Amino acid sequence: MPHFEKLMKRSISLLGSDLFLHAWNDKKLFSRLTGLDTYVSNFEFIENDAWFDLDWFDEVISAHWNDKPEVFFQFTRKGHEAGEKLVHYCRHMEMKGQNRETLEQWFWRSARLFQNLAVFIPITHPLSALIEKKVRAILVSHGVSEQELDGEVLAVSVPDKLNGPELELRDLRKIQHQMKQAAFDMEEALLDHWKRYSYLGYRDLFSTGYSIDFFRSRLLTEKLDELGMSHPDLSTYGFTSDELAVIQLLREFVWFRNYRTERFFEALYMLEPLWEKISLDYQLGEHDLFYYLVTEVSALFLHGKTVAEAELTLRKEGSALLLDDNRFLLLTGDLLKKKEADIRENDIPFSSEVKGMVVCRGVCRGPVVIVHNDGELDKVKEGDVLVTGMTTPDYLPALRKAAAFVTDEGGVTCHAAIVARELKKPCIVGTKRATQVLKEGQMVEVDANAGIVRII
Repeated sequence: MPHFEKLMKRSISLLGSDLFLHAWNDKKLFSRLTGLDTYVSNFEFIENDAWFDLDWFDEVISAHWNDKPEVFFQFTRKGHEAGEKLVHYCRHMEMKGQNRETLEQWFWRSARLFQNLAVFIPITHPLSALIEKKVRAILVSHGVSEQELDGEVLAVSVPDKLNGPELELRDLRKIQHQMKQAAFDMEEALLDHWKRYSYLGYRDLFSTGYSIDFFRSRLLTEKLDELGMSHPDLSTYGFTSDELAVIQLLREFVWFRNYRTERFFEALYMLEPLWEKISLDYQLGEHDLFYYLVTEVSALFLHGKTVAEAELTLRKEGSALLLDDNRFLLLTGDLLKKKEADIRENDIPFSSEVKGMVVCRGVCRGPVVIVHNDGELDKVKEGDVLVTGMTTPDYLPALRKAAAFVTDEGGVTCHAAIVARELKKPCIVGTKRATQVLKEGQMVEVDANAGIVRII
């Protein structure tokens, strides 16, 4: 029986979830694109929560423990290629004036490219855990103590490559410097910048990307300083060439985990207008197609068959899409309520504290501010304890204000860990349930020496 655990929270449509699950469960597609055979047979999307089978995690780690680093480097190269193909295609779709046949062709082509990248999503998590375990063993063999281990793993894992928000900051800084030139056209540069990076503001279903005014405001009012961690001098450790290859592999995976997520958000940001236009072209509600399954989209295109209005209403109120031993199940209404009740029944009882992994030591006290998405970042004030599912580089201004931060997800190589070390602020990650146990405004003590957040 699968051992499910909630590891992520993602706001995506039912159609998007269905595209994901069918890609993850397609053994031939999985093997052809990733070069690996450990495809997914059990997974659960319940509302916005993603539940992974931890037994599958262990199977992946066991199956690939002895693989050479080149196998994993090839994995990330193929994933990068799939991501670039997806966003390149989506960027060249022009909705205006297109007929139904063209829209349908675009849907299926983009869906295939979407699924080609999708196969790299779930397995990256256990592969990252595998590589991190190997790096930990290497560091211990070179005399790193248990007390220093988390910090050393974090230090050696800083990626060489930049992620999307870091690239955006770099390019906006270039514009700021070029503004000093008399002949420089700031508005033209801003327009190009907006076209390239507006997707970074897209984090939730039906949300909008960043406006050009957002970038203009930052350009004219902010000091665009650079945040980043320097790489340690690896020669001081005495690593062998084989050990260095494993450490470089961990850096690659830290970057790739962000990369594949960014490409999906970028693609979904550009696909929403296509799905909306198809909905309206078939005289559906503007967002109805988002609540269809892939097979139902096919029936709509081929036969004009629509999903009953009553069923769509149930799906819009909430749904769970399950992959149960290679079988697909959709739950709505009373079945969804029963599933959620079963989860609550098996949930951990209330506690006055939560525990997680220390990624930056220290102790502080402050009021809890829970941030569910980047639209709530303005709530964070100086001295607050920021509690969230996970952070992204968009969270940086709020992280600078917070006295400490606590996340449900993540490990020593996650974004929150890297920023915490840079800013020297107490940080605990991987608590799994901080956003559920802690309440807005509660006074807490973040003991990032012991890895405990206590309600006081």
